Amino acid sequence: MDKDTQKKALQALERQKKQYARQNEYIKNSFDRVSVTLPKGTKERIKTITGESVNAFINKCVMEALESLEE
Repeated sequence: MDKDTQKKALQALERQKKQYARQNEYIKNSFDRVSVTLPKGTKERIKTITGESVNAFINKCVMEALESLEE
């Protein structure tokens, strides 16, 4: 790899690092993070049965439960 190509690759890597930092800062300021531990195989069951990602499924369930509790 010549020097110009190496320089461009390093610049691209730096841009990517800055982008990740901006994304992480936005997420930190905009969302709450919750860790969930489920029995083995649950993720695959959720994906198979609902066709949704685990995160989407959990978000939907939590929001529906909160709405029903607020009524």
